[in-house]
Order: sequence, then C-alpha cells, then structure tokens
Amino acid sequence: MPRISRRNTRGFTLVELLVVIGIIALLISILLPSLQSARRSANTVKCLAALREIGNAYQFYALDFEQKLPPAVWEEGNTRLPIGDGVGNDEQRRWADLIIEYLTSVDIDPTKTDDAGNLIPIIQQIEEARDNSVVWGCTEWQNYRDSTFYDPRRPGYGMVYYGPEWFKAGRAGVGIVDALQDRSDTQYYYITGSLNRGTIPKSTDANSDFPLVTDAVTHIVGVPGYDTEWNWDWDWYPWTPQAGGYDYLIDQTRHKDVGRTDVFARGTNALFWDGHAATESIGGMWEAMTKKEIPPAP
Repeated sequence: MPRISRRNTRGFTLVELLVVIGIIALLISILLPSLQSARRSANTVKCLAALREIGNAYQFYALDFEQKLPPAVWEEGNTRLPIGDGVGNDEQRRWADLIIEYLTSVDIDPTKTDDAGNLIPIIQQIEEARDNSVVWGCTEWQNYRDSTFYDPRRPGYGMVYYGPEWFKAGRAGVGIVDALQDRSDTQYYYITGSLNRGTIPKSTDANSDFPLVTDAVTHIVGVPGYDTEWNWDWDWYPWTPQAGGYDYLIDQTRHKDVGRTDVFARGTNALFWDGHAATESIGGMWEAMTKKEIPPAP
C-alpha cells in the first residue's frame, strides 16, 4: 500500500506575528483620523439638513401666525401675553416647543385625553413629539450632564434672542436711554413674566447674514453688548459664558477640525434669518452680528 505523504506545516513565529500586528496598528493609526474626519463631515451635513428643516418650520409657523416667528422663550405667568389655559398648560414654552408641530406627525391638541378621560398637558405632548424630531438633529451634540448647563429639554441648538437691529441701539442721533428702551421693546425675543417685556419677531425682519438658530450649549444664545468690542483675552473655547457681560454660549468646536482653536476656523453650524444654513467660525459669527471687524491679534 503506497504511503501517503503529508507536507510538513508550521505556524507563525512570534516575531512574524508581532510584525503583522505592528503593520495593522500602523494602518489603523494612518486611517483613523481620516475616518473620524469623514464621520464628523457626515454629521455636519446631517446637522445642516436638520437646521434647514427647522428653518422651514419657522416659516410654516409664520404663515399661521401673521408673519410672526416664535420667541426664543415664552415664560409662564406673564400677564401681557399669557399662555396658560387653566388645565395644566401654563408652563414655559421655548422656541422648539412652539415649532415642534411642524416637525413631526404627532398631533398636538389641547383637548387630547388619555384612556381615563384626563386632559394630557400640552407640555407632555410637546416632549413626546420633540424627542422624535430633527430638533435633536445634531449627532455631535453632548448635553453636558456634569455641567450647570444640563437640561434634558435642551436639544443642542439655541435661538438668538436679540434681533438684527440690536446693535443699532446707541446709534447717532438717538439718546442712549431711548435706544436701550427701544431694543428691549422691539429686539428682545424673550417674553418675560417678571419684567413683562419682550416681543415676538417678525419674519419680514429677515437679515441673511444674522444667525437665528445655532449650535449652542443652551436653548438660547445671547449676543455681545451693542457697544462691546472684540476682546482677544476672552476664552472662546468651547463656549464663552460671558462675552462682554452677555451670555454668548455658542458651541464653537462641535464641527471643527480636531485641535483647531483659531477664531476663524469654521466649527459652528447656524441657521440664518433668510433660511439658509451654513458652517461658520466664531469670528465670522461675531462680525455678522455686530457688523464690526475683528482687530488683528496682539
């Protein structure tokens, strides 16, 4: 009977195995930054698409409410523009709460009842609708749970609650007291209960290069003081709680290339008054708001 020969086989040596592992690690180190950059770019595109949808919701809201946009915040308990109806719906409404019905198929109805026949509060209906809408459309957003800014109702976008005319306060020929009163009455999109002031913005006040909604740490975004100049000493990253005494709170690094901290590196997605959305730098946002040029760095 013929003998069947078998080829001798041997496994990898330890050295060969380590060489293969080293090559794989090297390839991963080369490819990983590119993959991370591609992921961030895809998330940026998704975020911009969400902002455009939010812009459409603002316009649909304006069509239903005589060309008025929702205020950034509508506080409960104010007597000038009350929002309560006596059945548990007298709760603070934010801009996202007011446009949510244009971003979801969920029906929000003040007469809606549960199985027991009890009225379901509007704010509860809003929360259920909001959780499944593009209001939460930025996948780069982290709702900083370990910070004082944490709020489960903050979706990662903030509405600028001072209008495009804010910086005309103190303009030539207008007394500063009158100008301050004017900006509080007509350019303060925050309906307060305690001060009983604020106004509802008009969609016809559109200004293409003035931001309306941006990446933000909170649900609202302030603007620098009308007489504030750019200060290179401010710590702009990742956000500036106080810019010239006003809460700015724009998230400036969410869509930025890793490691970049210069003020003209584009890293903030924003929806502008005319409905377009774009990625802008914190420096560009400052100049768009204030109409002032940033001076050269010292």
